[in-house]
Amino acid sequence: MKLKSFGPIFAFFILGVASLFPDNARIDVDGRDQGIKLLPGSRPAHGRIENAGWLQGDLKDQDLMVEIPAGVEWASASFSFTPEKDGVVSMNVKGEWHMKDVSHPEILKPIWILYDDFTARNAEIKNGGFAGSAEGWSLKGEAQFVEDRGHDKPGCAKVWHNAPAIRNLAVKGGKEVTVSFWFRRASDESPLRIFTIGHSFHANWLPGWLSLVEDLADVTVHEQLGALHARRIPRHSALGAARRQQSR
Repeated sequence: MKLKSFGPIFAFFILGVASLFPDNARIDVDGRDQGIKLLPGSRPAHGRIENAGWLQGDLKDQDLMVEIPAGVEWASASFSFTPEKDGVVSMNVKGEWHMKDVSHPEILKPIWILYDDFTARNAEIKNGGFAGSAEGWSLKGEAQFVEDRGHDKPGCAKVWHNAPAIRNLAVKGGKEVTVSFWFRRASDESPLRIFTIGHSFHANWLPGWLSLVEDLADVTVHEQLGALHARRIPRHSALGAARRQQSR
């Protein structure tokens, strides 16, 4: 059954099942090399912190992910975790996992994030402010030290999911580590992304460029510079599971 245009009433229905998500900054803390279990602590405001549910067995408790919406202005955030034992964990600073096209989930769209001014309690982060260089950090792939941008002085890291900035942190078992930092989107543009969950609906209530197709389970709609795309993600497909679990 198709639902045609019903003006504000139908628009209200669609908005009722829609959520707006900006691009996310992401930080992974990984204790797998030394088998260190990590207990998530405080989450960043408006963000989340959780163990890596997409990993198997004990490994999922040895890795955790932090995500927080990133805007076009610099913002501060912090999170905490407690290692089960002494050792060294790696902190992977990146952008969110985001498919470029749901028909090819292995291909990711770069979500570029800037980071600056890292500090920590119960761990040491040398050159957390990227003073003149990224010394102390391992920049992977396309990750960059940006010398002419930064939070309150020039110098910061520019990264995305597959091009992170990585550094090791020495930790003590049972001592909560709190990491604080500044971050923002690398671009000054603010793309709109709408994720809706529904079954059978059809909308043509916005002019021309907006159309949602019927019979979609998990739907991702992207507006990028005026171009809107809708793709089908069947609820019980492997791709649907990947979208729900954000598997990496």
